[in-house]
Amino acid sequence: MVAIRKVAANLTIKAVFFSVMIGSLISICLWELRRSEPIAPNYIQTIDYSVFQMGDIIFRWGDSRLSQTVTALDRHPRFSHVGIVKLIERRPYIIHASVGAENDKAIVKIEPLEVFLANDRALSVGIYRLRNQSNILGDEVANVAHGYALREVPFDSEFDLKTIDRFYCTELVWRAYQTVGIDLVNGVFDRLEIPLFQKDLLLPGTLMNSPDLEEVYFVQFKQ
Repeated sequence: MVAIRKVAANLTIKAVFFSVMIGSLISICLWELRRSEPIAPNYIQTIDYSVFQMGDIIFRWGDSRLSQTVTALDRHPRFSHVGIVKLIERRPYIIHASVGAENDKAIVKIEPLEVFLANDRALSVGIYRLRNQSNILGDEVANVAHGYALREVPFDSEFDLKTIDRFYCTELVWRAYQTVGIDLVNGVFDRLEIPLFQKDLLLPGTLMNSPDLEEVYFVQFKQ
């Protein structure tokens, strides 16, 4: 009985230690991303701006530690961040939930495409669109997302899908489309199972593989 108690105690200590390590890693990644300053990449000139439509979903893959953490958890690790496209005077702006750079708010924000790609030293970008999407529906989705940005909805640092007053990146996209009557994942989420930490998440790979979406554009800037 004493041996069993010792084993149980050791397992509990290991579980707590592992959970603390995961939490610390995520916190460090968020801190690092907040303190990094966006640098405008010269490869932005290679993007075909004519492909963008209202309501498009734009994925990016970056090389920050936060991006590496996201892709390590994802079963389909092709991208690490996502947002929604809104065209303003025919120029693409991206609405996304961001942890924010140093001295910047962690909120839903709208930024020019160039800033969105520079923030995470983007390695590649993919544009996805609802199959047979109408212009009206695209406008509706973009306007819903823009409303989140205007209200400065806080970034959900707890990654909790049950809350509706703060979002993380994939959650913002999912909720914007859900608002116009489309559930991109049909209620099926990713399950993170870590000792003392179990949670339903929505990772970029699951959103990307939605049967309702199709890839319309992809460009890789560097390996």
